[in-house]
Amino acid sequence: MRKTGPDLQKAVPAIQRCRACRGQGFTKGVFFELDCAACDGTGWLGMDGMPVEPAALIRALGRRVTEAEQRLVNQVKASVWIEENNRRGPGGSHFTGD
Repeated sequence: MRKTGPDLQKAVPAIQRCRACRGQGFTKGVFFELDCAACDGTGWLGMDGMPVEPAALIRALGRRVTEAEQRLVNQVKASVWIEENNRRGPGGSHFTGD
């Protein structure tokens, strides 16, 4: 955190799913669906339980999507390495250790 001047990076708030609507953004009324009053219809709250402003919510959700994509890429890389041929079986085939 800088002591003077603006921060070099935007702060990304910690978010959690709304407990009132279970992250759906709406609650079931008698005849129709109503926007959730607790989260303003977004389905997400700050860790303090207050609704998050839309710009900060976009940054936080974008960061979550990026992290999820990176985890998926790392899993695919690991699975490709595990499934490739190790050429230790008969005739250079894949040896499984059975």
